[in-house]
Amino acid sequence: MSLIQVSEQKLERIAVIVTHGVGEAEPGQSTASLVHVLGNEPGVVLEEAAEILLLPDRTDSPHFSGHKIKGSINTEPEATFPVLLRQATVQDRVHLTFAELYWADLTRIGSGRIASLLGLFRVIFEAHYVIDAMLDPRRGWPVRGLRFVLLWLSWLMRGPIAGVTVSTAAVFWAALYLRPQGWSEHLQPQYLFAGVLSLVFLLSLVLRIWSETRWDATWRTSLNWTLIMCGFFAGVVLTAPSALSSTLYHPLNFGLTVLKNLAPSFYENYLIEPSVAKFPTFAKRADFVNLLYRNLIRLWIVFSTVWLCAALPMLSLIGIWAWSRKSSRSIFAPALAATGILTLQLALWTALVGTAVLPLLNRAQEIIAITTLRPAVMADYRVQDVDGDKPLLKVDEVKRLMDVDAFLKVDYDWVPRFVFAYGFNGMIVIAMILIGGCVFFIRTRMATRVRGASADVLTATARKLPRMLFSWPVLTVLIVLTLIQLTFHIMFAAATQKNAFATAALSFLGYFIDAESIKWLKLASDSQFAYYLNGTMFLAWILAFVFPLLMGKGFNNAVHIARDLIDHQFGPHRGRVLAQRRDRRLPDSVRWPRRERIRQRLLQLLAALAKRGGCDKVIFLAHSQGSVVIYDYLKTAADYANNEVSGTKPFVITCGSPLTHLYQQYFREYAGLEPSLERLSRCTSRWINLYRVDDYIGLWVGDIDAGIVENCPMDPGGHLDYWRERTLVKAILGIVAENSTMTPAAV
Repeated sequence: MSLIQVSEQKLERIAVIVTHGVGEAEPGQSTASLVHVLGNEPGVVLEEAAEILLLPDRTDSPHFSGHKIKGSINTEPEATFPVLLRQATVQDRVHLTFAELYWADLTRIGSGRIASLLGLFRVIFEAHYVIDAMLDPRRGWPVRGLRFVLLWLSWLMRGPIAGVTVSTAAVFWAALYLRPQGWSEHLQPQYLFAGVLSLVFLLSLVLRIWSETRWDATWRTSLNWTLIMCGFFAGVVLTAPSALSSTLYHPLNFGLTVLKNLAPSFYENYLIEPSVAKFPTFAKRADFVNLLYRNLIRLWIVFSTVWLCAALPMLSLIGIWAWSRKSSRSIFAPALAATGILTLQLALWTALVGTAVLPLLNRAQEIIAITTLRPAVMADYRVQDVDGDKPLLKVDEVKRLMDVDAFLKVDYDWVPRFVFAYGFNGMIVIAMILIGGCVFFIRTRMATRVRGASADVLTATARKLPRMLFSWPVLTVLIVLTLIQLTFHIMFAAATQKNAFATAALSFLGYFIDAESIKWLKLASDSQFAYYLNGTMFLAWILAFVFPLLMGKGFNNAVHIARDLIDHQFGPHRGRVLAQRRDRRLPDSVRWPRRERIRQRLLQLLAALAKRGGCDKVIFLAHSQGSVVIYDYLKTAADYANNEVSGTKPFVITCGSPLTHLYQQYFREYAGLEPSLERLSRCTSRWINLYRVDDYIGLWVGDIDAGIVENCPMDPGGHLDYWRERTLVKAILGIVAENSTMTPAAV
């Protein structure tokens, strides 16, 4: 019997609010998969036609009036979002309306490798929101100190370091590829580099205005600092040589040189002799490139020293404190994860920047070799040209090959060190992939062995499986290799740039690490640097070649997962070192603008269903991140609805939910999940949670033994495609059959 034939009968009306998770980017995809499986059940009749509602995509919250929260709410009156409706009847007694809450467009990064790359950039530049969400400053001064250091390092990397990196890369490119002949033959280096920096300044200004018109706060800090650094260094190179350029080239030696004008007795008693008394005349291109590079390496030395001497000791202190007190052990996992995220942010930033500038470094090494060989080669060809042994055409070809600006090895001794640093970072990325692959293989093997086992065996296996996200083996390898890498950064800066701060940092590290070990490491690295360089160069090329190939569908899903985590924690005052109190004073609608937009869509959907005649039951059906959306809504609604939501106690079915496995474990806002679930159990009719034993994102919700949530383990199958599981359909039909006259055959 069709739906039209039974429409006049009195049917129990049940609304199923389908909330998708990560990776399902098309409207109606989740619902279509679900109803396809549901239609195969006996007694279920589907209506083939689907209905699409276009609901207003705006917020009516008074908290947003007068607040233009960047990257959050679209208040254009014509903005809409689609809602797919599917209808079904069960045994001609129950009418089901499936309505999908679609929000994937709010975090969509697109498809293809370019979209994945841009999405990865967003993850890198917004990871500080997750770091802030993990560390609760009210858990003691070590956590407060670690939060301050990590957020400051994140700001340093995406702010000043990003700005100086762009400026240095632009000047380095001009020095390499703008030959001293032709239109630039009579152009002084000052004007050449000032013009290049001015072009970068204008381009950054256009991007800054464009991103602001789109209310996109992702690139704000980086673009602001790019504007500052390009404008500042353009002024410096125009006025060079000057006291300012000499100060930036070597601030300590310049200061000591100036202080030599003091009384000799004062200078001899209280000051040291400067190691460099002369400063560049800025008559050649290398002087300008080295000016910017020296300031870039100083910023990285500061970053490395603070990471080594502040972040790691604080993490160690938190670990000792946590394991000495059983009540405080929960603080170590978020601290380790937050430190790992910053370290991963550093590794990904180095990988992306290194991949972009690796052609420049290779070209620089070629020009250094040409500069070294050019006098001998040109002298040989002059002799042969006079003797008439070689055709003039070949002499012209050699001259064109040698037509490069002079790149002396002594001026660019940092180029091979930079290649080494990038290659070592390639080893870090490759090691992370290998360790992660081993963890995934172990999980898969353990989960495969229990396929078809009882629920108790599946639950026990799920408890034993090693974590995939924030896995301690991966984080440990990442942090240890980064420790070695940053120590090399400091040693190379002390050796090649005669950097006093790097030398002092090495001396300071000697108090914590055996000074003889550091000395041995430095001697070994200097004596076998060519061997190391060849190996790391090979890794660098592997990374540069493989990195774009990784931007496939699987990598795209991983970026989606990271983006969803970041968007859920995004706030106008989140990720700022000194804005914690202001953040807590804001109402939730302003404090969490991106999650508020999803909540407003849910409210619009519920209002639209109420206008269509309401329903007798409401089932919230959510997957992955969608379960967090529903939990937040129910938690807020329960606070204002006297333990009832929308006049009826809803049913909740979640699958692959990260509420306990991820959010309760790492994010301070969800640390008190158990009391919230107990309170929600009084204002919901029933909560069923399905999870696959090998799901690396979502497992059980709440305490398995408490019984507040009915946790049902399933055979292995990963995190996606729960909508095609017959177990999920059975759970829906089981709720439909409660307090109804349906026969068990449909269940």
